[in-house]
This record gives sequence, C-alpha cells and structure tokens, in this order.
Amino acid sequence: MKLFKKKEKKVNRDKFGCLSKALVAFLFVGIIIVGTISGLNSAKELYGEKISVITEYIDELNKPVDEKTLIVNPITDYYTFQEQANTCGFSGYANLDGALSLNSTLSMRDNVFGALLNSYISTKEEMLSIAEFSITSENSLRIVFVYNLQELKSLLSSIGEIIPTKLYITNTYTFEFSKNENNVNQVSAKKIETLLNQMDKSMSDKIFNYLKGINDQGISNLFKIYDETIFKAINDIAIKTESTLNFSFTENLGYINYFVD
Repeated sequence: MKLFKKKEKKVNRDKFGCLSKALVAFLFVGIIIVGTISGLNSAKELYGEKISVITEYIDELNKPVDEKTLIVNPITDYYTFQEQANTCGFSGYANLDGALSLNSTLSMRDNVFGALLNSYISTKEEMLSIAEFSITSENSLRIVFVYNLQELKSLLSSIGEIIPTKLYITNTYTFEFSKNENNVNQVSAKKIETLLNQMDKSMSDKIFNYLKGINDQGISNLFKIYDETIFKAINDIAIKTESTLNFSFTENLGYINYFVD
C-alpha cells in the first residue's frame, strides 16, 4: 500500500519550522549517537540511559514495518469519500475549518471517513498522515498515524542515515458521547495505549520515556495536539451541520453517523 507520493522538489528548510518537538527529540538522539560514534567514546550514558541501550532504540526504530500487518483497516482513497459525501449533500468538507452543510443523514464506514480526516490533518502537518481510522468495538477506536521523514533525512545528509524513513504511531482510545452546552452530541476520547511501529508496549514505553527525559512537555503536547485536532474536526461537523453525531459497530464494522432530522 502506497501511503505517500514522491515529491520532486527542492527541500525547503522553512517548512520544518513547525516540526513537532517529538521529532526534534528523535533527531537530537540521532545527533548524539553520531557524535558518540564519531569520537565521544568516553560517554557511557546520555540522559540517564546507556549508549548501548540508545543504539538499541535506534535499531528498533529502523526495523522494517509490514504495513499489511500493522494497518488492518486501511483508509480508502479520498474519491471514495467524496462520492459518498456528495450523495448525502455534504458540502464544504474541503475545508473543515470553514462552513459545512449536510442535506441528509450521513452514515459512512470508518475507513472511508478516515480519508477525510487524513486530508484534513495533512493540511496541518504535511509530514503527517493517517493510515487507519477504525472503530474496533462499541466504545473503542484505533488510529494509525504515519510520519514521513524522507525529506528530513535528505536535509540532514549523513546524519539522516540513522533516522527511519517512516515512523508509525498507533493510538488506541476509548470514547463516549455527551451533550454540549447547545445540546449537540459530541464525542470525547481517552487514549489508553500508544505503540511505535510494530514494537510491543514494553519497547514503545521505553523509547517514549527516554524521549520524555529529553523533552517531556514536547512529547506529551505532540499527541495531545493531534488528538484534539481530529476529535474537534469530528465534533465540528455535527455542530456546523446541526446533525446528531454517533459511532456504531455492527457485524465487526465501524460506522460514523451524522443524523439529520
């Protein structure tokens, strides 16, 4: 499955000005390791972790990822979403931050709706995409984010060799619905697990904890920002179209529903 199109253009350093602090942390670890390998062999620990362990983390991040195994319910292409959205008279979705309208009830598979969220999130951070958006039970949700680091690797030349081409982040949430002050049904989510690439929870937690030791606030804020962006977009559709939002899970399939009276 091809998630990204290759861009034939000169790398612009300015566009990395908004690069998330978490990626800077990964980069920082890489630079330190390169420096260590290059001659700082007297250093035994960095940020409370042994050099050998940090090297293990980098090796883990660079292990090949089998997308077909990791991404169990891949999002569809954007045109599939458009066809279904247009049938319901859903308009304005090209810019979810603007005005939206919906003529009739929209009931859409989670992976089709995920194509809209992927398009939206990519306007916020061009290195980020959503590969999977799945309702996995009556009250749980799974999102697989993908960071494309290829241009960053190219920008950093030889240092970039130890940075993975892609970084996969799988978040699992529980969710619930409640009425806001205007009596509009809104979804709120609580993250219960975050995994890196195809690592288990133990290794993922070790790497996250190490990165938090470098920049705790930056790491924590990164995922909070993208979570809030996605769920705010989902809720805003209901508010702007004056519809009733609901998630459903039937015969092992998830659906996003916006009911219009």
